[in-house]
Amino acid sequence: MKVARRGIEVSQALEELIRDELFEEMFDEVLKGISEVEGYEIDFEPIKPKAGFVSVFVRSL
Repeated sequence: MKVARRGIEVSQALEELIRDELFEEMFDEVLKGISEVEGYEIDFEPIKPKAGFVSVFVRSL
């Protein structure tokens, strides 16, 4: 098993998987709640950097 080769116990790996799954489920519920609210919008005004370069990744956001 890959988990055993990396030195992680199976029980520890299962705990991490369960924890991740619970977090994802909770996060999905929160997002569903937000999407049900009418008039939800993000107020965003782009700004120009004072100095330096802005990466392509940041510009795309």
